[in-house]
Amino acid sequence: MRCLITGGSGFIGSRLARRLMERGHDVRILDLVVNPALADHTIQGDVSHAHVVRQSLEGVDVVFHLAAQHRDDVQPVELYYTTNVDGMRVLCDEMDRAAIRRLIFTSSVAIYGFDTQDGDEETAPAPANHYGKSKLEAEQVVNAWLRRGGGREAVVMRPCAVFGPTNRGNIFNLFRQVMSGRFVMVGDGKNRKSMAFVENVVDALLFVMERPGSLVVNYADKPDLCMNELVRVVCRAGGLRMPRLRLPKWIGLLAGHGLDFAARLMRRTFALSAVRVNKFCATSVVNADLIRTLGFVPRATLAEGVGLTLRSEFPAVRARKPRILLMNQTFWPDIVATAQHCHDLAKHLVGDGFEVTVIASRSLYGTHGSTLPKREHVDGIAVERTGRTIFGNSGFLSRSLDFAGFTVLALWRAITLPRFDAVICCTTPPFLGIAGIALRALRGGSVLLWMMDLYPEVPVAAGVMQEKSFACRFFHMIDRSCLGRADAVVVLGERMRERVLRKGASIRRLETIHVWADKEEVRPIEPDHNPLRAQWGFGHELVLQYSGNFGLGHESEAMFRAMERLRDERSVAWLFVGGGRKRAELDSFLRQGGIHNVSVRPYQAREDLSHTLCVGDVHLVTIARGFEGVLVPSKFYGALASGRPVVYIGPRQSEIADTIQELGCGFVFECDEVDGLVSTIRRLSEDRSLALRLGERARAGLVSAYSREHACRLWSRLVSNFTAVTSDSGVDRD
Repeated sequence: MRCLITGGSGFIGSRLARRLMERGHDVRILDLVVNPALADHTIQGDVSHAHVVRQSLEGVDVVFHLAAQHRDDVQPVELYYTTNVDGMRVLCDEMDRAAIRRLIFTSSVAIYGFDTQDGDEETAPAPANHYGKSKLEAEQVVNAWLRRGGGREAVVMRPCAVFGPTNRGNIFNLFRQVMSGRFVMVGDGKNRKSMAFVENVVDALLFVMERPGSLVVNYADKPDLCMNELVRVVCRAGGLRMPRLRLPKWIGLLAGHGLDFAARLMRRTFALSAVRVNKFCATSVVNADLIRTLGFVPRATLAEGVGLTLRSEFPAVRARKPRILLMNQTFWPDIVATAQHCHDLAKHLVGDGFEVTVIASRSLYGTHGSTLPKREHVDGIAVERTGRTIFGNSGFLSRSLDFAGFTVLALWRAITLPRFDAVICCTTPPFLGIAGIALRALRGGSVLLWMMDLYPEVPVAAGVMQEKSFACRFFHMIDRSCLGRADAVVVLGERMRERVLRKGASIRRLETIHVWADKEEVRPIEPDHNPLRAQWGFGHELVLQYSGNFGLGHESEAMFRAMERLRDERSVAWLFVGGGRKRAELDSFLRQGGIHNVSVRPYQAREDLSHTLCVGDVHLVTIARGFEGVLVPSKFYGALASGRPVVYIGPRQSEIADTIQELGCGFVFECDEVDGLVSTIRRLSEDRSLALRLGERARAGLVSAYSREHACRLWSRLVSNFTAVTSDSGVDRD
């Protein structure tokens, strides 16, 4: 396809030209200025001159009309109308002469005026300056052209303020002022601004090119930032503190009018003007939902776009690695799930160019004393360990004291370290976010809460705390305070998301990122090729495997009843690998019931995970009543990675049940559906091909949506949003 881009030498147009050529299109540019890199494709001329436009349109299939007078200080003002309106009339007439029926026009949200409050495409125009008025008149010319019929199609895109590398507009000037340390906020900084990253705008233009029909559409990258938030993003990227000096708007306007008067006398322009003060202090927010409902997905978030721009323009940002602190009581070499996930995430962030420090306990989970070194480096991660477990897992009160002690010591250790750009706080121990929020108050940075489980919901569901007790109400108050003060809250699934929203968390700050398994670390192994299966005494029977923590949040009664009913069936065996609070209950049940087709093993080393998880033919995952949405067993994702079907026992309104139904990789039973559970186990024992088919779906689901790479990439993008420095894997590229 041959495409004409008017204004194709400019900021947006040159990028659009290169992207079209990369896709194999023939590109021609009409512009007053010749971009040396695109000189062979350029006709130099004015869009308001018919003979030049006629020459440019020869053999063209579609026209992108970007040429415009857009600066705030164009003189004389008639130039806005000569270029923006008369140029559009000439273009439409010459397109008719050349029988070209497809036009894509970049208008502007300036047609809505300065102070826009979430206006959409149906909002009545109210332009406040000559640029906006001329763009509105140009749209009216396009509408008149469309009314001529004959198969004419036009897309009118209204982008908001566009920024990106090499642009020297108002947004760049703001960035430069902040990075210089001389920025002064005018007004209260609470006014929000819609902005658009240039690469996303180009993608949007390519998207509407491929969509037939006529359309009017706004473009802005979301969520919108207020001026305080935007300045904070730039300060984070540059490692700067927020500017303290502020001026009331009226002082800014007074200075702007004074400089306007001086500009007229001296016949020159100044960086500050009354128009620019009004624009800076106005709320300019547009609704850009329409293009997303049509299926457009931007390649970069707004914060990523800011980060890419800052890295491109400011050497101090390029040279600086953002510093991330991750706080969790457990970490490598501990083998509990939270330790493994924190290790995976920290390694990924290091690989993406972040400087990562972890603060963890000197004790292994559930043990007494301090056995781990105070400091070490692991996979490029600086590990700082503090405190020790005094009481172990001996009871709720003793664990609470250990948790409180670790929180205080972790905060103290963090204070003694250099400043961090972002702090990720897990929920081991509960309310560790208090330390992160206190650290932010003292040192700055952002706080991200990683909700591995919910408190005080866990002790309430376990029956060790009463819902209406003073302690429960107190802990709910702390939790709501942490959720309300965090910069972002990461939950593990939609059920947990619903609970956290009911607790009062802001939907704008909520992110859903599942936990994971590593598809390279855990690979399916056929039973006959797994030496561990024979070593543990299993043959050709159907092995039902439960791996990981067997704690208060996991259903046990239905499994025990099924084990009793299948105790004499030689075609079925049971395997438990791991530990937890219910391990003693399991041992007691096996002794008293005289059940012998069960093998119980301790936790295994992570490097043996593939062989361990592939001993069984079917994996068991359970959740006790009341724990749905409160926790998500990570063992489920290991089961998917092993390529085994999953039998889930627990409330149907849970993340695991939803995922099994979505992937079609197993069976779901309520806690009292023992008959169905036993019947399904017998069916799987008789039909091994069914288990194989379900296992293949499980593995495919893990690879496509629940792998370590997928989840850690989402985490990296999120962290980038709070450091304004985009990792190499953060933005997809053509």
